[in-house]
Amino acid sequence: MRNPVIWPLGPLLARWVIAIQAHALAVVLTAFAATIALVAYTVGNLGINTDTTSMLSPELPFLKTYQDYKNAFPRSGNVITIVIDGDSPERAEAAAMGLSGALAQRRDLFDSVFYARGLPFFSRNGLLYQDIDKLRELSRRLVETQFLLSTLAQNPNLAGLFDVLGLAIEKGGESKFMAARLDPLLAAMAKTANAQVANQTDVMSWRKLMFNATDDTRRFIQVRPNLQFSALQPAGNAIEGIRRISRELSLVPEKGVRVRLTGSPAMAHEELNSVRRGAKLAGIISFVLVAAIVLIGMRSFRLVLATLATLLVGLIWTAAFATAVIGHLNLMSVAFAVLFIGLGVDFGIHFGLKAQEEFSRDKDRARALRNTAEAVGVAMIASACAAAAGFFAFVPTEYTGLSELGIISGFGVLIALVANLTILPAILSLIGTGSGWTYEKAGVALAATKLIHNHSRSLVVGSAVLGVAALFLSQHLRFDYDPMRLRDPGTESVATAIELTRDNDRPVYTIDVLRSSIADADLLSRRLEELKVVDRVVTLSSLVPRDQAAKLDIIADTSLFLTPVLLASTGGKPVSPEARQEAFEKIRSKIKAGIQPGQVLAMSAEAHRLAAALDRFAAATGSSPAALAEMERRLLANLPPLLSSLRAAMEAETVKLDDVPVELRELYLATDGRVRIEVFPAERVTEIAALQRFVAAVRSVAAEATGAPVVIFETGNAVAAAMVQASVTAFAVLALVLLAFLRSVTGAFLVLAPLALAGGLTGSTMVALSLPFNFANVIVLPLLLGLGAASGIHLVMRARGMRAGRPVMGETTPRAVLLSALTTIGSFGSLIVSSHRGTASIGALLTIAIVFTLVSTLLVLPALMHWVSWPRPNQTA
Repeated sequence: MRNPVIWPLGPLLARWVIAIQAHALAVVLTAFAATIALVAYTVGNLGINTDTTSMLSPELPFLKTYQDYKNAFPRSGNVITIVIDGDSPERAEAAAMGLSGALAQRRDLFDSVFYARGLPFFSRNGLLYQDIDKLRELSRRLVETQFLLSTLAQNPNLAGLFDVLGLAIEKGGESKFMAARLDPLLAAMAKTANAQVANQTDVMSWRKLMFNATDDTRRFIQVRPNLQFSALQPAGNAIEGIRRISRELSLVPEKGVRVRLTGSPAMAHEELNSVRRGAKLAGIISFVLVAAIVLIGMRSFRLVLATLATLLVGLIWTAAFATAVIGHLNLMSVAFAVLFIGLGVDFGIHFGLKAQEEFSRDKDRARALRNTAEAVGVAMIASACAAAAGFFAFVPTEYTGLSELGIISGFGVLIALVANLTILPAILSLIGTGSGWTYEKAGVALAATKLIHNHSRSLVVGSAVLGVAALFLSQHLRFDYDPMRLRDPGTESVATAIELTRDNDRPVYTIDVLRSSIADADLLSRRLEELKVVDRVVTLSSLVPRDQAAKLDIIADTSLFLTPVLLASTGGKPVSPEARQEAFEKIRSKIKAGIQPGQVLAMSAEAHRLAAALDRFAAATGSSPAALAEMERRLLANLPPLLSSLRAAMEAETVKLDDVPVELRELYLATDGRVRIEVFPAERVTEIAALQRFVAAVRSVAAEATGAPVVIFETGNAVAAAMVQASVTAFAVLALVLLAFLRSVTGAFLVLAPLALAGGLTGSTMVALSLPFNFANVIVLPLLLGLGAASGIHLVMRARGMRAGRPVMGETTPRAVLLSALTTIGSFGSLIVSSHRGTASIGALLTIAIVFTLVSTLLVLPALMHWVSWPRPNQTA
């Protein structure tokens, strides 16, 4: 019985290849000319869409809700958070004020710049937002330092500081200041003196001394960049502007300030750089590995040259197709080049190795190419349909990013098929294939076949048991919802965001709920605050300080002591170099005397450190006038701003909602009157279980809740559903393709059974290695069906076309399957080197899947074919 595949395809392919061979030179020249033109077209027109919000269908209900929230509060989206860390509160504050002011002047780069602590409102009323117990403690500290502040307010110079310090030492235990504050002051002075000797930038922090503000060294500025989505890097100009202005203001670590950027635009910017670097490196490694594997496997430079030339042409044609049909690449489809290399070379391997075999038997190239097309052409078409089905299964899903990847890669497979049935035969007819494989050289393969056949029953039963166990273990597969874990943790934006998540005062993920009025928002806020998973709730009413009466009383009591001191501040008269020198020597003497046994400072380690620091200073600088003037600046530069802020803080008054600056109210009150409720988690919702608990609990009270946690949770569900849909679709289409080409249920089963085993082993390995599915590597599910089926199709169809008694394992097909699998591993495995963890996870998972597919195809499938006596006598050629 003649091979019962799609009836006319074999002869049609034979005639097609003969026609190509007859006009080989014209075909090659035309193809290369068209390729050059398509390169120019693609380079000039292909864009990259970096808008991650477009990766899912905007018609999804949770995205509609999220978009409605962003429309109501436009300042909540596309925000770059500038994180400023200083070596002191004063330096951090000065840096934040200077940078926010400079950025606000650049309307060409930024839509808005917001630094909350820099608002005059908080200078006057900031103490009202303190916890009442903390405010009482602050008041106590300020009253205790009245003696110190009174002296320095009138004489803010080195002589005044050393005089008050000397007086504190003389009074000993009688001085409340000395008892409560002397050691911290001595330590700060010693540190500053040592820094001056070491030529470091330290300036003594009076805020740390007065307020014990050791953790108040971080500031946040929020800016909304003018994004250009048509550009390769939409936030590129804004980010470069921030960095450039920071450098111009000397906000660098060498000056005691560190400026970092995070937020969605910054992360998208660095993610694209990471993806591009990874894709470029992976593409190079992929091409080199594929070329090396093909060269070793084919053992013919001419055949390798023809195969890789065809591969390159197909890649360019596919890029041109993407340009014409979609117009851009997204953060997922940018990886199509690596996918194409791994898939496109398979066709060249199967056609090339068979052609090499035929060329060695028949010197008539036309006849050899015709025989090649008849032998492997139909299987190539079936394999292409199977692989394309895996990709096209993405198209009807709600995952737009993968849908576009499916369109590009699916048609890319078909383009590769056409190229390998057109350009490759044309090149081979011109240059030949070199010496190649023959059946007589298949001794090892035939011996392996005999071994497999002798143990086919054991292999099949063992594989079935292993498959069942693997499928059972695969039930524990998990999906990682957190998109942060896909990104490169070495980038500044991601590393900063991860650091901020550890600080519960500044979590990355909060839930937002909208209400139509302040009363409704307050009512819902109280219900939300009762939830165990909620740390706190902020809404419009939260902008009005609580317990104002009690706090104003504390401030008033403090003002009774401080206001006379602060009002008496005159800035002092300039002190002469001689006065500084005298004060310096006097304090050195007093401290040395004070640390002697039995004296007031004898037990103070800080006093001993200060004495040593002052001695080092004198030895290093000679106590020169310039050195002492610099010491005065370092010790006292931060005092006048502190006194000024205290004067403003003592003027606090009752705050009503209308008194709150409009910049703050706009964060929680929309123009249409709706009120925003911001819900902060009590747990770190970067953990999946915590995220699910947080979202579920808040939604139990407010079903229409939105924000990052909800979007992440629902996106994960949507992607998981899309992958199930894609996998089922791919399986159904694959089954139809197999039945159409093989016209046999048994034949279809032979292809699908090893594939199921490979899938189960892949899943169980993921569980064993704690490798979860994520938003990137879920593409492996439908891809495994399409790619894994190709090898089985070639073996099953080649076996059906063999003469009786001649094992298929002695032909070029198993060798081509092995070589194809190795090139696929080399291609996809190259993705592992990417610093982008999502891309790397695709490479890791696909490598695992292809290895198991290879083992199942070359070991289990031959055993299964022998066990079921495939092909049966009436099915062979």
